[in-house]
Amino acid sequence: MIVVSDTSCVTNLLAIGRAMLLRELFGEVVIPSAVARALRVAHAALPDFIREQSVKDSSRADALAIEPLDEGEAEAIVLAERGADGKESEQPTPLKFERAELRKQFNPTTNVEEEVPVAFLRNTADGKEIELRKGEVKDSPYSLATLLDTRSGGTTYQVRSGETFKVGDADSYKLVDVTEEKAIIENLQTAEQHEVPFQGAPAAAEVPSEPTIQ
Repeated sequence: MIVVSDTSCVTNLLAIGRAMLLRELFGEVVIPSAVARALRVAHAALPDFIREQSVKDSSRADALAIEPLDEGEAEAIVLAERGADGKESEQPTPLKFERAELRKQFNPTTNVEEEVPVAFLRNTADGKEIELRKGEVKDSPYSLATLLDTRSGGTTYQVRSGETFKVGDADSYKLVDVTEEKAIIENLQTAEQHEVPFQGAPAAAEVPSEPTIQ
């Protein structure tokens, strides 16, 4: 998995001496050139696990780099969408950035109307639009589960929501949803859905040895 970051995440962790969290979580973090330039203004050196990568689709980045997005944010979006060669990623996220705008919103704390950045994403899996306001937290429809097949001696499968997977020579399944307690998978041959509980930490959902619906 390739992780692309803009400036804020990296610079804030560097400032408090906790940038190694990124390495522990992701191994390597890719940043576009605009983000690298911004980081070097405040930090003399960047960790070796942060890799700079230029964006070839500059026209797409220029089109996105309008208020409220800055150059680094725009390049990070393009790099995540297309990679350094300008081609679509082999495993693109179903969430695609569409546009950003400023909206007026009443702030009850300051008792004044303020302009708040709003980003709009499109979930290409179902076509639904997702609206994200600054400071707002939403559950991601782009969930990842590690499924454990106990019948094969512990074979694991990393599957994202909406993805299909085949367990050995058996039936094909689709990961329908993931929550903190369980994963829901669907047998594509029978259309039956199964609830698979998480076990232990880190959580791993176990592929049922017997097709059962709970």
